[in-house]
Amino acid sequence: MHLTAIVTCKNRDNIRMCIASMRACYPRPHCIVVDFGSTIPVEFPGHSSWLKVIRVERNTDMFHKARALNIGIRHVTTPYLCIVDADQIFSPNFFGVVLSTLKRIPNSFVMCKTYSLLRQPVIPSFDHKGITFSSLLQEAKHSGIPLHGDGCCNGVSTKWAVAVHGYDETYVGYRAQDSDFALRAVFGGLKKTWIEGVANMVHLPHPRSGAYYSDQYKVTNKRKYKKKTKMSAKKIVVANIDVAWGKL
Repeated sequence: MHLTAIVTCKNRDNIRMCIASMRACYPRPHCIVVDFGSTIPVEFPGHSSWLKVIRVERNTDMFHKARALNIGIRHVTTPYLCIVDADQIFSPNFFGVVLSTLKRIPNSFVMCKTYSLLRQPVIPSFDHKGITFSSLLQEAKHSGIPLHGDGCCNGVSTKWAVAVHGYDETYVGYRAQDSDFALRAVFGGLKKTWIEGVANMVHLPHPRSGAYYSDQYKVTNKRKYKKKTKMSAKKIVVANIDVAWGKL
């Protein structure tokens, strides 16, 4: 397949269910999991034909999503890539839809909103027919949480992602790095193309605690992003200028 899914994590149990879901997708993408210093290293034995784990051990005290994603981007060898979160599961056709959309609309930046579960299910046995996923999707649709999210899926050509130096690594902590990447895509002439309804994702619940989720980073990142949205005369597309990016 000409698409690589990139997933990042640090001490996230949901990654197991995410990969189990991805394994049942048809067509199934190549996958790069960036393990950003998890206490117990992430391993997926038996999946080596389609999945690669990159273990990061330098400067990993706090999860740095932008850097982790950039490490993944720099290791992609397929023409297209799709960034997804470790707390997502996918309809069996998901990555096929992402790839066909990117091929059909060359300037597309593929995105997908997500439904959300209120409970963490036991890791089920996913199947190509999507019977298990459909059951969880229906549960999520009735959770009371509206369809939402703009960072749960970012599909784009690998050439473009590398040319703009990936995600802006000046974003540290939770919030806005995904929105920044999408904003720069629009500034660069790409078109947001939404695929929910044709393909679906479901968000798995997880705790939001620790320094990464502190109000300090939320406020700082939101302020930085809002400033970029108002810089209409200077539409910044390339990030991490004159600095190393995506370094292990």
